[in-house]
This record gives sequence, C-alpha cells and structure tokens, in this order.
Amino acid sequence: MGRHLRFVVLLAVLLLFPALTDAQVGKQAKVDPEKVRAKLLLAQYIEGKLIRIDPKDKTFTFAHTIETKSPNAEGQKKLTAAYQAFNQALAKRSTPLADLKKLQKAGMEAEKGAFNIEETQVSFELKGNPTFVVRTLVLPKGADGKVQKLTPAEEKKLKGDPKQPGYNMGYAADVEDLNQKQWVRAYIDKRTKATPGEKPSDTVHPATMLVIIPDPPVATSFKIPGE
Repeated sequence: MGRHLRFVVLLAVLLLFPALTDAQVGKQAKVDPEKVRAKLLLAQYIEGKLIRIDPKDKTFTFAHTIETKSPNAEGQKKLTAAYQAFNQALAKRSTPLADLKKLQKAGMEAEKGAFNIEETQVSFELKGNPTFVVRTLVLPKGADGKVQKLTPAEEKKLKGDPKQPGYNMGYAADVEDLNQKQWVRAYIDKRTKATPGEKPSDTVHPATMLVIIPDPPVATSFKIPGE
C-alpha cells in the first residue's frame, strides 16, 4: 500500500512538470569567484579539496568548487522515464531487490545527465601557522571494510594530546595523512588581508587547522525503502 501510494504521488508530480523543451532551458547566471571568496571567508570554515600539498613547508592550495546546474531537455525526458520505471517497480511488492538496484543505478545515471553542470573553482593559498594541526573525522576501517569500533582506550589514544589545538575535533592526524582525493575542512585565520595591488586569489592565508572529513553522500531521489 505504501509503495503504491508513493508511486501515485510521484507520477502526479511528474505529470504536472513535463520534460523541458530546449526553448525552456535557460542559462544560469555566471558565478563571480571573488564574491564567493569573500563570502566563504566570513564562514567558520570552508570545505573542499587540496590541489597542492607541501608537507615540509606546510603550504597548501585549497579549492572550493561551486556547481551551477541548468536543466538538459533531453536528459530531463530520460530522468522522467527512469522515475516512472523505478516507481512502477517499487509499487510491485514482487520486484526482486536485484532488479530494483539495477533501476536505481540507471536512475542515478539519468540524474547526472538531466543537467548541464558548470564548475567554478575558488582557490585559496594556505600556510600552516605556528600552532597548525591536522585532525580527522574519518575513523580507520578494519579488514572487512567497515569502520572499527573503538574501545575507550583506543579512542583516547587516537584523539592524541589533549593540550593540542582542535583536540575536541575528531582524531589526531598529520600532514602526511593528507592527499588530493580527500575532502577537508579548512580553518583560516581571517585577519590576513590582501596587500595593496595583490589579487585576493594570491593572498596567503594562515591556516590554523585542516580536518579530513568523510566524502559527502551522493544525493538521489532513487531510494529503495529499508536501505
């Protein structure tokens, strides 16, 4: 009953919002990197990835990426069809889980193709200040690929020296633990200003802490109940 109701509701929504035509697809406004930079510097921290790492000098190039999406008419049609196929399968209680997963995968691919995505990268030059530390929110995994369950003694050891800055932020890490594939949270000393004539993108910001964080979850509307 629940699956059937979800299907009926979603189908009604899809009928209200038909696939866009090429004429209806408009261009999104251009992102102004310097306005984004100024706004990011007002926040407590910035999330992104490191594109350059110098462990010896503790200097880094850090990038925050903005995605601008505009609907793709043909892709929207495919996405609508994928929604219908997936929800019809959900409405049938007899649909095998393996088939649902195939439709889910196809739907997630259709989601990617439903929009044209333009990326704007806003980069920051960072240098670790005298009290700079690296922390991590990512726990080590066991042989089974699952996150290890820590004993109080193990957790205390992983947290490191309680006198170090950021002790309450996850677990101790080192510069050598950083790589360009990770998502990180950068804490910047915002008191540094660009010198006259210097581009804001060239300003070297003192970094107080870099925190390794889990990759953001993939957002999707193709969800299988119970997963």
